[in-house]
This record gives sequence, structure tokens and C-alpha cells, in this order.
Amino acid sequence: DDLKDLAENTTDCQLVNECYFIENVITTYEFLVALVVLRDILTKINVISKMWKSEWLRPPLIIIHFYKSY
Repeated sequence: DDLKDLAENTTDCQLVNECYFIENVITTYEFLVALVVLRDILTKINVISKMWKSEWLRPPLIIIHFYKSY
């Protein structure tokens, strides 16, 4: 909605085109799938990072846990 407002309230043609382009890109299926995949990857990295900080789990076990989660 903010992109539409910006496009409607500006006189800069290049900015208007960029607003519409960005709006089209972020509403595509591929972009949404990429966001879901990125969220999944970042979640796994966060879990592994917390495991690295814990004292009870050794690094080889972290790697095994990571591959088992797939």
C-alpha cells in the first residue's frame, strides 16, 4: 500500500516505474517461496548457533543433527 501511495503522490516518472516494478516483484509466487525458504534456513542457522554455544553438545553431533533435520 505504501508503494501505491508513493507512486500516486509523486511526479518523478522513474520513481513511479520503480514502485510498480517492486510491487509486482514482491507479490510473485517465486518471491514468496524464496522468503519461506530463507526463513527456514535462518531458523536452522539459529538453532545450530545456539547448539554451538551449549556445552553439552559437541560439534560433530551438531552436524549430525543438522543433516537429520532435512
